[in-house]
Amino acid sequence: MKKGINVSMNQMKNLNQQVNLEKKQRPLLVKLFYYLVRPNKLMKVIFQIYLEKLKKIYRLQKKRWYYKKLIKSVLRNQGKIIVVFPVIPWNFRWQRPQQILVEFAKNGYTIIYLSMDLIPRGYIYNTFEEAKRDLEILQISEDIYQITCMTVNQINIYTDILTSEDIQNIYFGLNSLIKSLDFSKLIYLVHFPGWSPIVFKLREHLNGKVVYDFMDDHSGFSTNNQEVLEEEILLLKKSDLIITSSYKLEEKAKSYNPNSILVRNGTEFEHFHNCLPNGKLKNMKNPIIGYYGAIADWFDVEIIEYCAVNKRDWNYVLIGSTSYCDISPLKKLNNVHLLGEKPYKELPGYLYYFDVCIIPFKIISLTLATNPVKFYEYLSCGKPVVSVRLPELEQYSEYCYLADNKEDFLDKLEEALNERTNQELICKRIDLAFNNSWQKRFEQFKERIESL
Repeated sequence: MKKGINVSMNQMKNLNQQVNLEKKQRPLLVKLFYYLVRPNKLMKVIFQIYLEKLKKIYRLQKKRWYYKKLIKSVLRNQGKIIVVFPVIPWNFRWQRPQQILVEFAKNGYTIIYLSMDLIPRGYIYNTFEEAKRDLEILQISEDIYQITCMTVNQINIYTDILTSEDIQNIYFGLNSLIKSLDFSKLIYLVHFPGWSPIVFKLREHLNGKVVYDFMDDHSGFSTNNQEVLEEEILLLKKSDLIITSSYKLEEKAKSYNPNSILVRNGTEFEHFHNCLPNGKLKNMKNPIIGYYGAIADWFDVEIIEYCAVNKRDWNYVLIGSTSYCDISPLKKLNNVHLLGEKPYKELPGYLYYFDVCIIPFKIISLTLATNPVKFYEYLSCGKPVVSVRLPELEQYSEYCYLADNKEDFLDKLEEALNERTNQELICKRIDLAFNNSWQKRFEQFKERIESL
C-alpha cells in the first residue's frame, strides 16, 4: 500500500516538472494571455480603466447628441429661448414653474433649465470654450433641456454664497452655450434670487430680458440667508418684468419696480377633475379629512392635533414630506395618517377619497403672501375646502370655509362635511377651478413676455 502511494507521488512530481517546463517554453504573448485571463487584481484594474473610458465616450456622445437636438429646437422655434434660473429641481414637486414652462415649450419656445446640482471643478476656467466643453446637457422633454454648470466650490444655491470664481465658471459656461445658439428672443426667467449675479452679467454681455417670477416671500424661508434677501431687492429693482403670484407680493414688487403684474397660481384642471380611486384608502373609515403638499415649518401641527383629538372618529390623511416640521404630536394619534411624499401623478387617486380638503397653515409673513396651488386643485373635483384665513382666499369666501383659529377650524370642518354633497356648491367650485387653469395663467405670462 505504501509502495502504491510512493508511486503516485512520484508521478505527480514528474507531472509538475513537465508543466513547469512547458510554461518556460511558452511564447511571450501566450504567457501574457494566460496571465490576463486569470482572475487577478491587475485584470480588474485594466477592466475598470477600460469601463471608465467607455463611459466617458458614451457621455461625450450623448452630450453631443443632445446639443444637436438643442440647436434644432432653437431653429424650429425661430430662436425664442427661455433660460430658467430655478428654485426647485425639475423633478421635484410639480407646481407653478414646471406648469408654465411646459406651456411655453408647447407654444414655440426652447427652454433651458439650469440644474440645481452645481458640480465643483476646484479650479477657475480661463476660456469660454473650456467652460462650454464641461457643461452637461440632458433633454427633459420636447424642447426642454437641462444644463448642469460647473463651479469652483461645492455650492448649495439656497444657503451658500456664490464667490466671484463660482460666478465666472457658471457665466463662462452659459455665455458660450447661448452664444452658440442662433437666438432671436432671449428671456432670463428667474425663480430664485441667489442666481442674480450671473443673470445680470449675462444680460450685460448678451442682452436679453430679465423676468422675475416672484412666487414667495423669501424672507419667510428659514433656509435663505441674508445675502439672498439682498439679492432679491436688487432683482426687484433691475428686472425688466416682475410677475407675482399674490396681491401682497405685487404690492412689494411695485414699491421697487412699476413694471410688475399679478398672475396668480392655477390648476391642471383635467388632471384633478377626473380623479379616480387608487384603492389606497378604500378600507379607511369616513369621514376623511385630507391634505397634500409640503409639511414644513409653516404647517400648523397644532390645528391638526386639536381637531384629531376632538374628533377621534374622523381620519386625517396628510401627504407630503415632513423634513422641516416637528410632527411628533401627531405620531401618537391613531387617526392621523402620515403617508409621506407622493408623486404628482398619484395625487388625484388620493384626492378622490377626501371628504374635506384642508389648508392648515400658520399665519406668518410667508403664508400671508401665499396663493395656494392646492386650493385650485382641490376645487377641480368639487371638494369642499377648509383653510385658515389667508388674504389670497378672502375673495373666494363663498367657495371655501375660512377659519380664524383652531376651534373655528374644527367648526368649519363640521360645516363642510354637512354640505359636502351639495351639488350646487360642487358645480360652483368646479367652475371656479376651470377658470383658473394653468393654461389661462400661461396666456397672461405669454402676453407680457412677448411684449418685452
